[in-house]
Amino acid sequence: MAVDNAVKNMDNLDGTLSTLRHTLPYMLRVDPVNFRLLPNCLLVTLAGYLSRDFTTESHLTWDKFLRHVFIILTKKYP
Repeated sequence: MAVDNAVKNMDNLDGTLSTLRHTLPYMLRVDPVNFRLLPNCLLVTLAGYLSRDFTTESHLTWDKFLRHVFIILTKKYP
């Protein structure tokens, strides 16, 4: 759901993810190490579901987008 909202509001990722950015470290206590793994897991999942439609260009685009999302999500971590 958060990634879906981020895709729909790419021009305002910081604002779109602000609630989640506060929830993850303080309420859910998610270890920030996990954020290094999650983009790769999502990319593998997309590649598996989309197979031939998941081109090199779409892979690079998703990779760049997910890196931005997870950089924003880890801003609140001490």
